Amino acid sequence: MKIIPQTPHMPVLRTDFSDDAMWQIVCNAMAKSYHDLTLKYGVGLSDVTLDFISDPEYSGITPEQVLALITIEDFWHSCIFIVDHTTISESEHPVLAMNLSELFFEDGDEDEETYNEQEHTFCLLPSEVAAMEINLTLGNMDFEDFSTSVKTDGIFRGF
Repeated sequence: MKIIPQTPHMPVLRTDFSDDAMWQIVCNAMAKSYHDLTLKYGVGLSDVTLDFISDPEYSGITPEQVLALITIEDFWHSCIFIVDHTTISESEHPVLAMNLSELFFEDGDEDEETYNEQEHTFCLLPSEVAAMEINLTLGNMDFEDFSTSVKTDGIFRGF
């Protein structure tokens, strides 16, 4: 399987190919979240700063497999959004956010911490993707600011 490519903007990786129309609906909802922020705050945030990766080679891969397909030297994003079976099949279409900042060890000692999927992933509504992506990219907030605000059902719906 090929390495997940480095993209100019934070990536959205499609891993479920069961419904092309729903994939497009989810992508449109994530893109609309940028427009909604512009309306809410009155500033120019309407440019979508996500890169959508839709390659059947990634069909069905798990978050652990995603990690194995990212090369630390060539990948500088702190998060990747994953559109998986849950996203496509559930009514609210929650997108999986995966924290990658833990992969970039300052001292190169990867043995001091292992990646724990439950601690480093959560789901969020497509309507919240822009707020998360912009704040992570600008360094205004970190992954934990969002993950600690997840509701009891496991989905981040905003602050």
